[in-house]
Amino acid sequence: MPLESIKTEHIAAVIEAERQRFGDCVKILDAGCGGCNLIQNLHERLLKSKTVNNFEIYGFDVNDFKREGNFLDRPIHFLTNRYPEIPWQDRLKLVGQNDKWPFENQYFEVVISDQVVEHLKNHLFFFSEMARVLSPTGFSLQSIPFREKVFDGHVSLPLAHKFKSYDFIYNFIYLFSLLGFGKYKEVGKRKGITISEYSINQADYLVSKINYLSRKEFLSLCKSLDLKVSYNYSTQFVFKILRAKLTAYELFKYNKQGYRFLDYLISIFVKYFKSMPVFIEKTKYAK
Repeated sequence: MPLESIKTEHIAAVIEAERQRFGDCVKILDAGCGGCNLIQNLHERLLKSKTVNNFEIYGFDVNDFKREGNFLDRPIHFLTNRYPEIPWQDRLKLVGQNDKWPFENQYFEVVISDQVVEHLKNHLFFFSEMARVLSPTGFSLQSIPFREKVFDGHVSLPLAHKFKSYDFIYNFIYLFSLLGFGKYKEVGKRKGITISEYSINQADYLVSKINYLSRKEFLSLCKSLDLKVSYNYSTQFVFKILRAKLTAYELFKYNKQGYRFLDYLISIFVKYFKSMPVFIEKTKYAK
């Protein structure tokens, strides 16, 4: 099963397991929706659900990066052709990275994001806005690569993201690229650039566009906003990944009771190797 399908199944299975906490309609927000692949996949998956019969999916991304025009035009056009009964033009928005999210307070039951947090300049603002639009009984599912992770997928090299010196990052990428590691063989050939040019591009990207949180920093940030973090469903997610590697496609189904102690133990080790699925809720003291 492709990784995108596994992530979609995980999100859908959690929503189904938590269905009793919602009203008639489950409103879902994809914060940092990119090309809207997750929105499309989740919409199609929830159409098959036996427990979630009424749902609405929204999304937004930021327009601060160097992209031509409104990069959401293409996914909006595609989704409108596929599901013309849904007003995608109203549901998918572009905002500035420091702009208030264009949604009302406590509007969503579920807020999701997939590997968005490490690209943020202002983590506090992001999670403050997430808490603002999240309903008191809702939850957020975040897929977060923490700084502890050994291998950085952006440059396909180990440890590159852990260094603070630009010169060290550049030389590290240059040396490994020279030895045949990383993405240079693929990217350099396609773009026709030298190893030095490639290393500058990658080092610039790591310095300017990547901003990892450690697990401890993330937990402290959530605590400051009266948000509680758990790793509910992590054990079931890992088992489903292993099963998906060995068997044909099947819909995930989770037990709400879960395995809290195992979830916590898995979170300690998984943070070094993969993005960590986290489950975030408001405490009763949250505003």
